[in-house]
Amino acid sequence: RSMLVLVDGVDQGNPLVGAQEWPFIAVTEEGASVELVRGPSSALYGANAFSGVLSISTPSARQVQGTRVTVSAGELSTLGVDARHAGVSSDQRWGYQVNGAYMQNGSWDRSRTNLGDLASEYADAGGTEGSPPAPGYELAALMGQGKDGPFGLPGQVMGKPDPLTSARGSARVEYYRTDGGVVTAEAGYSRLQNQVNASAVSRAQVVESTRPWARFAYATEGLDVRAYYLARDGDQIDLGTGSRFQDRETRIHLEAQTRRSFLEDRADLVAGGSIRSETIDSKGSILAPRYDGRRDEYYALFGELGFDVGGGLRLTLAGRYDDASLFEPRASPKLGLQWAATEKQIFRVTWGRAYLTPTPADRFIDFPLGPPVDLTALEAGLRASPLGPALTGVPDGTLLTRSAAVPVEAIGNEHLAPAEVSSVEVGYKGQLGRVFLTTDVHRSAFDNFKTGLLPWVHPDYAPWTAPAGVPEAAVDAVEAAVRGAVPGITRLRDGSTAVVLSSATAGRATQWGLDMSLGMNVDDHVRLDANYSYIKVDFAEGSFEGSDSVSANTPAHTANFSGSYTSNRGTRVRLGLSLSSGFPFRSGIWIGSVPSSQSVDVNVRHPFTNQLSGSLSVTDALDQRRFHLFGGSIVGRRLIAALTWEP
Repeated sequence: RSMLVLVDGVDQGNPLVGAQEWPFIAVTEEGASVELVRGPSSALYGANAFSGVLSISTPSARQVQGTRVTVSAGELSTLGVDARHAGVSSDQRWGYQVNGAYMQNGSWDRSRTNLGDLASEYADAGGTEGSPPAPGYELAALMGQGKDGPFGLPGQVMGKPDPLTSARGSARVEYYRTDGGVVTAEAGYSRLQNQVNASAVSRAQVVESTRPWARFAYATEGLDVRAYYLARDGDQIDLGTGSRFQDRETRIHLEAQTRRSFLEDRADLVAGGSIRSETIDSKGSILAPRYDGRRDEYYALFGELGFDVGGGLRLTLAGRYDDASLFEPRASPKLGLQWAATEKQIFRVTWGRAYLTPTPADRFIDFPLGPPVDLTALEAGLRASPLGPALTGVPDGTLLTRSAAVPVEAIGNEHLAPAEVSSVEVGYKGQLGRVFLTTDVHRSAFDNFKTGLLPWVHPDYAPWTAPAGVPEAAVDAVEAAVRGAVPGITRLRDGSTAVVLSSATAGRATQWGLDMSLGMNVDDHVRLDANYSYIKVDFAEGSFEGSDSVSANTPAHTANFSGSYTSNRGTRVRLGLSLSSGFPFRSGIWIGSVPSSQSVDVNVRHPFTNQLSGSLSVTDALDQRRFHLFGGSIVGRRLIAALTWEP
């Protein structure tokens, strides 16, 4: 969630949880361009451009005129079709484009309704440290499956899971002005079923998620204006509890920016602003009732000034001011200095600050973490202890309101503060003949992590208090005994007893990193690439809240190697190797370790005729079963073959 993802300027994060649903995003569309802006980028992009920005631009009708149809099939019962048609009017002033796609496939997700299911699933990954959260199994099976035995108890899964399906369609109209400007209007609709998502508190399966959207853009040499509408209707099942929850989210965004050059084109100025409105309605299933159906508004002013100092030096200053109903006003600066020693040798230094806002789910969720717990044994033990006489005025079974069924809830903390990062990066990019080299060293200081779910960190849910029937002289002893036995036990707003876990913001860390990449065009047919990344994070342990701790949740070492060959006839073959070290993982209820992994990928594309081409994509060709976050699903080999027809 800390990487902002934009498609044609449209933020792909869901308003409720901030994360993206990737089957909705056409990241592999032919002709699309992808740009990665690394490091804290709130200075221009605002909240949640915490670690950078991934910006995807789809091609215009002028770029992809004609018809293109791709049919694909492969492992995991994969079947799909992707079609596009685009054209331009005879006077070259109007363009149009229609797109449609459908994909159906199985998944690596497994039901975990029985004790030991997670360990059995992960055994294929070479074993790992860690265990599933209490009670050690999930109450609901995947869609299409069931389990034997009564609800609430572990049981063997039965049946075959339903396939994951996704469908999307869109239509676009473009008007090309005589001054070079372009006016674009586009709308689309997507539908997703049966995807499994892991969160900090559970796994959930999307029964159905639909997303209508529309956007308008006006772009000239000196002015960009864009507006978009994005909505999501979601129906999910929490696999941990079997609860069903829904949400209806909308986002309306308006943004404008202008560009000017002055001082004989030695200086460039970009300035703009944006307004955004988001509404979230969980229909009483996720958010606390007093916060449901909420509407939040966001306002921003931003600017960037670039100035050629001389001698190949260029100075860049950027800043942004944000205000919103969810957080206090914030300023995000960024400073960069670039030196072009030669046309092909560039050095740079950048510094920036960014922030990551808690989502509405972080702030306002009210959701059961599991079935109510039976604390009658605790009450019986207290009555049999020396404290027993002090409980005679409390009816049996009511010490904890209803001791046989005490709710266990995750409740959002509306007092959460944004996480912050300040980062310095030094980099080099150069070309030496046929060799391309980049090197970057960075240091980041983080503050105010969102903690895991902890007891008694929410200021509105203090430790449990004894009922009125307990004599004053015994109150402290009874409260100490109950609190010591059940962390997080408290009283809800109606006075009833519950176990409440919430998040807070606390903690500091310093991160150092090194990124290197090397590319070489051996000749006109062969290219070799390699990259390596190292990350080291030091946590200021004494700065965290209570019993909380944080893991970097990323491997310290990652490396990738690839070689590609392109023939004169257009056949292209690519072989890739990815390596990553193991690492400890901690996110909410999921605490374990992720093993190291090695993955070989193969891609082949061959034109059979001028109209027909074929491709073969094999990820993890050696079928090394691994998972990339503890609690996530095993991933193994996947082979997909495709035929593309372009008349």
